[in-house]
Amino acid sequence: MFPLFRKTVSIKHKSLLIYILICVALVWMYVAIFPSFSKDAAEMTKVFENFPAELFEAFDVNAATMLTSIEGFLSMEQYSIMWPIIVIILVISLGASAFAAEVEQGTIEVLLSQPLSRAKIFWAKYLAGLFIIFLFVFFSVASILPFARLHNVAIDLSAHFWMGILGLLFAVSIYSMAILFSSIFSSKGKVSSAVAGILIFMYAADILASLKESLDNLRYVSFFYYFDHNVALLERHIASLSIAVFLSVTVVCTLVGLVVFTKRDIAV
Repeated sequence: MFPLFRKTVSIKHKSLLIYILICVALVWMYVAIFPSFSKDAAEMTKVFENFPAELFEAFDVNAATMLTSIEGFLSMEQYSIMWPIIVIILVISLGASAFAAEVEQGTIEVLLSQPLSRAKIFWAKYLAGLFIIFLFVFFSVASILPFARLHNVAIDLSAHFWMGILGLLFAVSIYSMAILFSSIFSSKGKVSSAVAGILIFMYAADILASLKESLDNLRYVSFFYYFDHNVALLERHIASLSIAVFLSVTVVCTLVGLVVFTKRDIAV
């Protein structure tokens, strides 16, 4: 089981490094430019007051605090759009390549011929992806530490700790969904399309709910509502409902995926 785990991590290490470097570079850029923005915070705040409040609500941006602390600035610049997009691409790729890609490429026969039960193969693949996600979240979030020191920017460590936990919950829940579809389908494209389609629907539901009061209940079907980076970074905690939803999706999708993979008829 461990050799398969190690092999899976080894295959993905180059792409993982690229994703981490992209996020680290973005954090460095935002930290470097933050002092310039914060100097003009008062003037910029007056400008933002002329923007419709619905615009900030739609993109989950806290206009009042985004220029007064690095946490608020990162919440607006890094975690409102860029970080979720990068992590979604990463976890869908990991999930789709776990089983669907093996079937599509014809390598599933070699995998199933190993002296391992299907359950052990499933867990080796799943845990390898989980380990990769942990590394990505850790380095992409913790990279704030050296850059803040380099540019003399004050940070709140607890805020970034909670952001890391929230990011991990968000990423793992989507990864587990991708693993479920990877256990069902025989094509990476179908897995990616299914998960991406669900996430696009969720994002649209969250946007519509923020723009129209009568559709407010739509937000509860969206992962993006529970991925409240403002609360994590600015209030230093995670809502209990967010934890419950992400953990529930993770557990259910993982266990159903395990059952489907172990029972699925795959010719060897």
